[in-house]
Amino acid sequence: MNRRPRDPLAPRPRHRPRRAGAAALAGALGLTVLASACAPAASPDDASRPANSVFTLTGHGWGHGRGMSQWGAQGAASLGVTANTILATYYPGTARTTVANSPIRVLVSADEGRDLQVAPAAGLTVTDGLNHRLVLPAGPKRWRVATDPTGLVLQRLDANGLWTSVPVAGSPRLSSPARFTAATPTIALVLPDGSSREYRGTPTAVRRSNGALYSVVAVPMESYLRGVVPKEMSPSWRSAALQAQAVAARTYAAQRRASAAVGSAYDICDSTACQVFPGSAGTSRTGVRTSYEYAASDAAVAATAGHIRTYNGRPAFTEFSASNGGWSVSGGLAYLPARADAWDGAAANSLHTWKATLPAAALEARYPAIGRLTKVRVTARDGKGEWGGRVVTVVLEGVGPTGQPTKVTTTGAGVAASRSWPGSADGLRSSWWQITNGAPIS
Repeated sequence: MNRRPRDPLAPRPRHRPRRAGAAALAGALGLTVLASACAPAASPDDASRPANSVFTLTGHGWGHGRGMSQWGAQGAASLGVTANTILATYYPGTARTTVANSPIRVLVSADEGRDLQVAPAAGLTVTDGLNHRLVLPAGPKRWRVATDPTGLVLQRLDANGLWTSVPVAGSPRLSSPARFTAATPTIALVLPDGSSREYRGTPTAVRRSNGALYSVVAVPMESYLRGVVPKEMSPSWRSAALQAQAVAARTYAAQRRASAAVGSAYDICDSTACQVFPGSAGTSRTGVRTSYEYAASDAAVAATAGHIRTYNGRPAFTEFSASNGGWSVSGGLAYLPARADAWDGAAANSLHTWKATLPAAALEARYPAIGRLTKVRVTARDGKGEWGGRVVTVVLEGVGPTGQPTKVTTTGAGVAASRSWPGSADGLRSSWWQITNGAPIS
């Protein structure tokens, strides 16, 4: 999609367990369900259920808060700070190094695992794991490598709508992996919903042990970043921020590639679980084409070509998130410390400080063991920032179906996930929050 100035960037996804019985769900969520004991001493963080059953909250930040704050990078850039200083500050102790523009293998998560389909292209060629190759003729509407009970097969889609198998080097089967190359700058990979994505690399079908396959694209690192950077940061932002994002994304990818298991089919995924990579362009099922590359982000990639951050000679794990709200979270590594961050609020943004509403019903739905919620007690914070920092532990008190008192212990992130933004327009954006209504508990 076309990017526009906005509060960008999705946080890394949270696992949401399937609905289950109260005890099973509590166990899956790592909760403690207890019979009510003596009430703890009153605290400013304790709040009873409001009369309208809707809590109001104020909070800071969006995302996990580790490593670089993207809004902090933009704030620093607006103050004239260079990309190198931004990176050295967010990843202290790391060194500037360069790497070659070698390919990174990216899993295409939107494919379904039955085949890898590509559109016709000049010089389109398939090559398998035994180096058998075939230059594919013009005429078919589409080509694919599909999986069957005995291996991989090459097939063509003709005007009659039927797929026909095509032998390669006299064999009806392809050895895994099977790769498509072409004389064109990009190859279009066709997805199950009828849309397509163009890649500046090599679409590859890798057969899995269970008979399904991985759809993977091997893309030169610098071409990969041309798609990643404008998806992870608005290309309208300042050049120093975009350059810092390019280096952080390049380093993150290099670290994933260096740490991939031997024999792994891919190095990194293309979603928010890793870094978002849509390719160079996409075409919807209705034929609308959108470029995912932009002049400003391309310039940032080019200006930092090959630049990564290393720690002890290895690519650093350069995590980043949209906004840390003024305090980063420790990532458990020397170069990912918890620290105050004045840059995060230097450029006005709605992620640094936000307002939210949280119906008691949302907490009751996520934690059914609580029954009817009556009180929320914040029992531990991380000690970093306003109100004592991010919420670590929360006790939800309620009344069960037979009138018995109940307690559920969860986390600040668990409460935020009960009604999160952007799924809810006024939902919670992080675990750093404070309830601003609800009668104090005596």
